[in-house]
Amino acid sequence: MEDQIQEMYGEITEYENLRDGKVRITIDRLSELPIALIKARISAGMTQGELADTIGIKEQQIQRYEANHYQAVGFDRLLEIAKILSIELVDEVVLQPSR
Repeated sequence: MEDQIQEMYGEITEYENLRDGKVRITIDRLSELPIALIKARISAGMTQGELADTIGIKEQQIQRYEANHYQAVGFDRLLEIAKILSIELVDEVVLQPSR
């Protein structure tokens, strides 16, 4: 139980730091993008409703996107959200076919 309490305090602290813009959000893998989008929205001080309004969709859709970690979202929509949240790609990604 103590471990869970400490974990919750850590999550609360992370949220407060994100909300206050004290965290630099970086990702090493494309699989980390969904969580980065959620953190970037919080860091930008945007509610789910405000992000939805900016895109022109209902707030419930953003809620579903985030609840499902953007699993069923098209690439164009991901790029649109990343742009709205001022997410920059700082390194180029090199894709190599598997052999």
